[in-house]
Parts: sequence; C-alpha cells; structure tokens
Amino acid sequence: MSTARPSDQPGPSEPEARPSERPSAFRSLLRMLSEGSHVLPAALLAILLAFAPLERAYMERPLPADVPNAVRGDSPPLMTQETHRAIDRGLKWLAKQQSPSGEWRESEWSLPVSSLAALALTTAGHPGKGPFSPQLKRFTDKVLKSASRTGLIRFHSDTRPALGHGFAMLFLSQVYGMMDEERNRRIHTVMTNGIRFILAHQTPKGGWYEDYSRRASHYWIITVSQIQALREARRLGFPVSVRHIERAIKFVQDEEPCTCSAPCYGMNGAQIVTLLAAGDYKNPLIGRNTKKLYPLIKYDFKKLNYPIYTHLYAAQAINFNGGDMWDNYYLKLRQYLLKTQTTHGSWQRFYHCHASRPPEKIYATAVACIILQMPQKYLPMMHYR
Repeated sequence: MSTARPSDQPGPSEPEARPSERPSAFRSLLRMLSEGSHVLPAALLAILLAFAPLERAYMERPLPADVPNAVRGDSPPLMTQETHRAIDRGLKWLAKQQSPSGEWRESEWSLPVSSLAALALTTAGHPGKGPFSPQLKRFTDKVLKSASRTGLIRFHSDTRPALGHGFAMLFLSQVYGMMDEERNRRIHTVMTNGIRFILAHQTPKGGWYEDYSRRASHYWIITVSQIQALREARRLGFPVSVRHIERAIKFVQDEEPCTCSAPCYGMNGAQIVTLLAAGDYKNPLIGRNTKKLYPLIKYDFKKLNYPIYTHLYAAQAINFNGGDMWDNYYLKLRQYLLKTQTTHGSWQRFYHCHASRPPEKIYATAVACIILQMPQKYLPMMHYR
C-alpha cells in the first residue's frame, strides 16, 4: 500500500472574528459594488438595498434564550461560563499538587502524568509569563535535569520510559521559545538529543516498543506519543527525516490497532492521531476509524475500558473531523465532566488499571482540563489543518 508524503505542518490558524465583526454576504457585495468590481442592473441594486434592514436585524440578533451561559467574544460557542469555571478550578487544583521538585507524584508513571498536568496548565496562558508560569518553569527545569547523555528523558521512579519520554518531549515542544533565553537554549539541546533517541529506537516496522527494547511488544499509546513529539519538533524546525515518518505511516496501515471483541475506541483514536501527526490527513483509515468512534457519543462513560486514555485520543480525532459529530461528542462529554468534578476541582479515577500504583486524580484532572479546553485550540499540538 502506498504511503503519502507528510506535508509541512501548518502553524496556528488566525483567531476567528467575532460575530459582529464578520462581513456578511450582503455587505461584501455592496463593498464590491462601491469599488466598481461588479456592474449590476439598477433594479437588482434596488432590491439589495430594500433588504438592508432585514439583513442588519439578522446580523445583530441576540443569542437563543436556551443558551444562558454562552460566552461572547473570542470564546468558541461550546465554551460556556460554567465550563470556564470548571477548567479554572481544575487547573488551580493541579497547580497545588505539584511537588517542590517540579513533578506531580501520583503513580509509577510519574513523568507522563506530570507532562499531561503541565500541558493542561500550558493551555491557561503564556508558559513563561502566564498565571501558572512558576509551576511550568519548575517542571521544565525538572525535565531538563532528567535528560541523560543518550537523549532519554526519564524520572527514576518511572516504569514506562518510552511513554514518559514521548510526553516530556511533547511538553517541551509546546513551551519552546516562550521561556527565558537560558531555558530555551537548554530545551533546544535536550530536544535535539531527544529526537535522535526516538528516531534511533524506531522498530523496522515503524512503531516503538514500550521500553525502547526489543523485549517488549508494540503498544499504540507508545507509538502515538513518539510521533506526536516528532511532529511538533518538525513544526519547530528540528530535523526529522521524512523516511521515519513514512515508516510510522506504514506501521499504522499494516498493524491492527485492536483484536479484542470489546470496542477499542482508545486504540482507534490513537491510530487516527498517529496519522494526523504524521501529516497523512487524507489516509482512508482516518475516515474508517472515525466511523468506529460514532458510538462514543452515546456510550456510557463508566463502561469504557480506560476511559481517560480513550477520550484523550478520541477527542483529538473527533475534533479533527469537526462538524455535528464533534459538537455532539463534546457536549455530552462536557456535561459528564461538569457533573462529576469534585468540589476541590479534581476528577476521580473511576476505572480499573493493572499497574501496581495506577494514576488517579492528577491524571484524570489533567486530561479532563485538556479536553474541556480543546475548542479553543490554544496548544499548537491541536492544530492539524
């Protein structure tokens, strides 16, 4: 099967204009007429002018009464005041859980969970000057100190080195260039070595092993974390060979993401995000796997296996699809998350995990905050088009 050559990654899109600032079709036509770009019969021009009051009333119409908390201005329609308050409580709770050393200590997956918590805080504003810049600087310093000469970033307590390295690299890519000069210089060095480490440990099939050794099996959550980190590094100008990206695409096309009888929504979402991160936006597997995610809109959240992991990648995949599917999915998930948030601002773990010390509140709260803020597309990693 042929593979598509990944395209250059686009930068963040321009913010959408407010409703009152968007030029209507009527105003655009009148502007073209006044500029002499079109010549229309006088009768047609008279008809257009006659409908001017109706057009003005439509453009200035108030929002429906059944959307009392709609946030005006630049905030996306799906983001309500209640949603913003929930995100704010969640981020403040996360900030308080950080240890003095800079990490979030919750499980044996300390680095990936800490990276997700830091990514959630990054969505709140400028990493170097925003409301959570002290926490983000502490975590950045911790990550930089944890980078070895080989390029691997690892906390000593971690049992999933590949997963931690991928998420740590993804975090560094989101704050690079927005820290002070010294930190940016160090991030550049660590990312350069970290990229070489990832590329050197890609398997012949194009994926990545769970512990970067040949003793472990392929694991989708590992492969998607590595390719997302490479995509963001390439977007920043770091050298990433197209050959490695094409091998990752081939791995996705050749490997079955799930062979169990139960729905594998998380694996389907991870497969889509891997292809998106590789720049293969038109791969037919994206459409086929997106259809498999449709039941998530009506699926009972509590019945999912690993629901937080599932929605971390399914949300990115469905967000890329957009349209009514994204709106319906987000509205249902938002309703559930707003309902289950604790008074302290966190979310509880409500799923089974085989780890001896599984990630709990910090992991759930970080992912919940990232998903709730997804309509804003503040993080560069959310811009696939």
